[in-house]
Amino acid sequence: MGECMFKAVIFDLDGVLLDSERLNVRYKSSLAKQLGYNITKKQFQKSLGLGKKEATQYYIDITGGDDTIYPKLSKYRREQTRKYIERYGLPMKKYALEILKYLHEKGIKVALATSSSYELLNFYFSHLDFSPLLDVIVSNDDVKKGKPNPDIFLKALEKLEMNRENVCVVEDSINGLIAAKTCKLHTIFIEDQWKMTKENEIYADYSFKDLLSLKNIL
Repeated sequence: MGECMFKAVIFDLDGVLLDSERLNVRYKSSLAKQLGYNITKKQFQKSLGLGKKEATQYYIDITGGDDTIYPKLSKYRREQTRKYIERYGLPMKKYALEILKYLHEKGIKVALATSSSYELLNFYFSHLDFSPLLDVIVSNDDVKKGKPNPDIFLKALEKLEMNRENVCVVEDSINGLIAAKTCKLHTIFIEDQWKMTKENEIYADYSFKDLLSLKNIL
């Protein structure tokens, strides 16, 4: 294999590096039922990767105008996820640390672009600190508009000081892929809670089952 065209990789966090989206869907679904809402798994999956403002509006729309539902779901998910991590540890995705170390050793810069807040990031890092393997961290706190808007990836590019043709994005949701493609970035889809569909293949340059497959192109 020749020299890698990518000099930097921007990772999403939940569902890509952390095995946390399954907890996200599980806890939100549980509370939604308690509140009397029959929100389907597919509807929850469509919200994955959205920024806070965008997720708030999404849940207002699917519940017919309830502007209190998302704050309640989000708070409950955070509380239950914290309890899970404190009891069982931080659930990393298979091969996540391996691929981060691989990129670090190859001198390929690594950025994190996540819809999670810095408060939650600090909690994660207090249980497993992989921040030394990250060159750049961008949170939803850093931008006015979250995914599927491109702001978070534009901020990551700015911090990386890289030309976009040398940067790829690794995502597990359609909202993240759309945001990355809006920036004209190369995109890699890793399957997690959301499954690639025929109509959305245009947003992914590569599709893989797991992170280890990244070694085939990096």
